[in-house]
Amino acid sequence: TSIESLNLNTFKVGAQLSSLQEDLTKENFPNAQHLIIQSVNDLLFNLQEGKVNAIVLEAAVATGFVSKQTDFMIAEFAIGNPEDGAAVAVQKGNTALLNTINEVIASVKESGKMDQFVNDAILLNS
Repeated sequence: TSIESLNLNTFKVGAQLSSLQEDLTKENFPNAQHLIIQSVNDLLFNLQEGKVNAIVLEAAVATGFVSKQTDFMIAEFAIGNPEDGAAVAVQKGNTALLNTINEVIASVKESGKMDQFVNDAILLNS
């Protein structure tokens, strides 16, 4: 599977409304049909039902999904910048809070708890 193989007018690619993934879908698959909806769970349902050929998700969400759904896999190519993703906003100039947030995020990532949080959230939404 490649970007080119999904970028056909006979393919339907889904993404979450008003998300980075929506932008990536439109940029990388301009020739494909798009299903842009609000709920990630609805996107996953549409994939399971064969109403879309592929969906564009954050890596952590995709990994959690395929770990429970053995009929699906993550494509062997990536789109977008791996550094893009979720962010935390703080009031400009509040460096103490920003530093604390960055320390907590680094600690949670390093300990593996971030992956556990994502997996728990996926299970709660399943």
